[in-house]
Amino acid sequence: MQACSFLRLFLIFSSIILCLGTLIEFLQVFRSNRLPDFFDILRNQLGCMLAFAFYVQPRKFRQNQFFTRFFQATALMLLLYTLTPFTRAVIDEQIAIRQFPLLADFETPFELDRWGKEDRVLMETSLVKHGGKAMRVHLSTAKYSGTTLFYFPQNWSGYNTLHLSVYNPQPAEFLLNLRINDLEHKEYGSRYADRFNSRYLLHPGWNDLEANLDQVRNAPKDRKMDMEHITGFGLFVVQQQKPLDIIIDHIFLAH
Repeated sequence: MQACSFLRLFLIFSSIILCLGTLIEFLQVFRSNRLPDFFDILRNQLGCMLAFAFYVQPRKFRQNQFFTRFFQATALMLLLYTLTPFTRAVIDEQIAIRQFPLLADFETPFELDRWGKEDRVLMETSLVKHGGKAMRVHLSTAKYSGTTLFYFPQNWSGYNTLHLSVYNPQPAEFLLNLRINDLEHKEYGSRYADRFNSRYLLHPGWNDLEANLDQVRNAPKDRKMDMEHITGFGLFVVQQQKPLDIIIDHIFLAH
């Protein structure tokens, strides 16, 4: 089989997989309220490419060593590229475990990946409370605007307080909301009364905030917070009149 015949066969199968993958992503919208994921479609195509590169190699095709090696190298490079987010996540997870009870200090390379609303968070190096870096968060005029820490060690039992520093660059004071929830929170309908909620008045400049973890434990209305499985930590404002930024630094638990 010549290279052109191999490519023709690859394009036929790749086109079929592309159509099926696109259809599956589209149908998921109606069954699970998910949005189509373009990267899922790309991963399907990569799987097809890897299969052709390393398994679909008829004898005549294998005689063209240059084309074989080129096709295989291209597939492997694309595979490494798609594994980059996973690799970053694994490295950062190990860093987070080693740093605990420090939850965030923004000194390590992939730390911003732990936070939700990636389009709203940036690394900050000018206004810093601790170390050499902090995180700048852009807050919009939406009803709720903020960011959430999703990836961190979940066992907060044995600690008494949560600490963080927040910089308010505005000349006026405003309220910042803190929310904390555990793994069971979704089973209780993610209700406001089933999590810890607190508000802090931010003065201009740096504010050192503290939350009592006994209060966090007792916050849910009908149960105790599972302090060994804390899964959500969020900071947000409610319907600001104009966009504003805050800077967050040095979040940690203490005995």
